Amino acid sequence: MEKFYSTLSYQDKKCTTIVVWGTNLGSNVNKSKLNNQIKNMMELPPYHKSVVVGLILSDGSLPPSKLAKNVPLIFAQSLDHFEYFWYVFLILAPYCMSFPYYWEHVRKGKLNRSIRFSTRRLLCFTKLFNLFYFNNKKIIPANIYELLTPVAIAHWIMGDGSIASYGIKIGTDSFSVKECVLLINVLIIKYNINCTILMNNNNKPRIYIKAESKNRLISLIKPYLVPSMYYKLGLTNNNSVDTDGIIKSILEETFSILNLANENKINDNYLISIIIGSVLGSCEIIKVENNFYIVVNKNNSNEKNSLLLLYNNLAKLGYCKNIKPNSKFMFLRNNKTHYNFFKFFINLNWIHKMFYPKVRKIIPKDLSKDLTKLSLAIWLINDGNLFNNKGIKFTANNFTLKEIKLFSKILTENYKLHNSIVKTGVVNQYNIYIIKSSKNTLKELVNPFIPKTILLKWFDL
Repeated sequence: MEKFYSTLSYQDKKCTTIVVWGTNLGSNVNKSKLNNQIKNMMELPPYHKSVVVGLILSDGSLPPSKLAKNVPLIFAQSLDHFEYFWYVFLILAPYCMSFPYYWEHVRKGKLNRSIRFSTRRLLCFTKLFNLFYFNNKKIIPANIYELLTPVAIAHWIMGDGSIASYGIKIGTDSFSVKECVLLINVLIIKYNINCTILMNNNNKPRIYIKAESKNRLISLIKPYLVPSMYYKLGLTNNNSVDTDGIIKSILEETFSILNLANENKINDNYLISIIIGSVLGSCEIIKVENNFYIVVNKNNSNEKNSLLLLYNNLAKLGYCKNIKPNSKFMFLRNNKTHYNFFKFFINLNWIHKMFYPKVRKIIPKDLSKDLTKLSLAIWLINDGNLFNNKGIKFTANNFTLKEIKLFSKILTENYKLHNSIVKTGVVNQYNIYIIKSSKNTLKELVNPFIPKTILLKWFDL
């Protein structure tokens, strides 16, 4: 410490500025586990606490566990609200152990895609859980008057607010009428905002801020709003970009994917083979409204090569600019998996239906007619590994045993690739093993499509 002090300038030594605690917190992502003493010492500064209160009132949750003493804060948003989501994550990164991750779930028969993060389990969140939950049900605490700050209101509005007629409506479906009365009392008494309670079609209470108080509310919370959420108050974001969510706004900008394709190019067997080989591996096809995206899950060097090969081939066909992807726009999942998105303006609906008849990705029954040598090459780069320095193992964990048996039969009958199905050690998970005697056959099939530097990982050249 003395050595460090001796390196400071005279002006630095004289500095007596007090730094407000909470304004200089750094991220704890990817840091080692904290002991219980440190966890219990961590507190939420006033600003951070107000953000969390606003999240709890809207989309945030504090799920308890029978196995853990403390609770985490979990926050999720649709991809369309990525700017707001990332803004919140950066504020709460000091309390997080890992990066956000992409998440899919089915609700009322519809596939929903979102991005979410979870904080560490900390005593400071447990204290809020004890205030906002009773019998594991979210409630409005008695001290909401002191908790509902302008910052908290801003995040509450960004989560559950919407423009309605001439005023602002706030969704409070999960709260009782009595609890909503507590909330409007704070808005009326503390902030002089004229509001009332209206019942929706499901007889659930919602708070309606009248038109005469709209400007007062805007002046109160606008300094804390993310510009992309101005629409919640009926405001225009002059700095906004014409987007349809995170994929189009950030990732399309990154890859500069152009509308250079025409409807006839979908019949190009070269492109179809690339897509089928990619989807057999770690890639996914997702559909957002009328747009299709290929999602590349890149978590090892093989898949990095696959990503670049996929990108280069698509660039040659005119589906994206010949600019390599920029890794800083990739998403992280469990600190390991990276996501890259390629958008297509052409209709991939038939391929999507082929691999996703419902929600889960499958191996199609009629794959035999569409599995080309190029598809095998792309699949090899994605999921191929040298097995015991003899044959080639293909990872197929995402598929059922019945589907893998079908795939094994196609490899044998179409390409004379003799193989076996091996267990991974995990229940109901299997891999396909191309035996040593068929290794050279596989090399001859994929050799025209894979650079020699990559082929050396599996074959002797």
